[in-house]
This record gives sequence, structure tokens and C-alpha cells, in this order.
Amino acid sequence: LEVDYDCKTGECDATGEVTIQDKALKTLSGGDTLMLRKSTAMLKVEKNELKSVSGIVNLALRDGKTKKDYLAFKTEGEFDCIDTTSFTGDVSVTILQEKKLAGNDANFALYMTPAGESGIKTHIEDNQVTEMTGEIGFKTVYKGKPYFGGSVNGSYTAEEGAVTGDAKIELLSDIEL
Repeated sequence: LEVDYDCKTGECDATGEVTIQDKALKTLSGGDTLMLRKSTAMLKVEKNELKSVSGIVNLALRDGKTKKDYLAFKTEGEFDCIDTTSFTGDVSVTILQEKKLAGNDANFALYMTPAGESGIKTHIEDNQVTEMTGEIGFKTVYKGKPYFGGSVNGSYTAEEGAVTGDAKIELLSDIEL
């Protein structure tokens, strides 16, 4: 980190690369935790104010019960902290393990699961999602047994305003209704 400090004015300017270590950022409702994972970023400070953060920052969502990461986020771009407080760049989301999204296993539950490339790539311009592509796996549980599962693979552009793609669904077990 390169620092320039003016003793007369008390102002500091700094630029340089910083290594960020693993850190819990916020506990979410339901007990899951947003984690900052080891990353390297460039910081720019002008007149004692953080101007921008750029580079690659890794985040994860950690399950509150299992204490394992189930989603990983890799952000690459620049966050403007002063002028617009906006982010421009790319975010990759990877599904690391299955995670219950809704319901309970005794009746009906929906899970997100890894599938194929199992992730989403997103491009963001000034805090607006402009494009998304990827695949998300899912499964359902009915009366304690896996019922059906599959994946959705598609893309979205803000210009078109619609999602296009395909889905695969398969029966996971014989269940009497």
C-alpha cells in the first residue's frame, strides 16, 4: 500500500493492493452467515475518503446448521464509493452443496442443488443487472422422500427483459399419491 500523508492538512491519499482474510460479515435471518473469503483487491483513498475498491473479492454463504459454504460468489470489477456508490463488473455464483429453500421434509420441501456447471454468471453496470447466464439444480422432497429434481439452464438480458432456456426434470423415486 502506497501512502501519502500531508502533515499540514492531515489528509491521506493511498493506493495499493490489499489481501483480505476470511471474515464473517453478517449473520442473516435463519442463521446463515455472509462470509468474506480470502481475496486480493485494490484500494484507492483520496483526502481521507475511500474512493474505490476494485479487483477480485470472494464471498460465500455459510449454512448456519452445517457450518459449510453452500454458495460462493466471485466478484470482479470496481465499486465506486464516493461519486455514485455503484458497482460495475462481473459476479459468478457457484452452488457448492444442496440447500433447502422452502418447506419441510415431512410434507413438501424445495432444495437448490449443484447441477452441471451449477452456477450463474452475471454482468452488472452501475448496480443494474444487464445479463445473466447459467444453470441451477433443484430437487423436491415429498413425505420424507426425494420426489423429482432437475435443472434450469438459461439466460437473461435486460435489453430483452425475458429469460430464455430449458429445463430438465426427472422423477427421483416412486411415490404413491
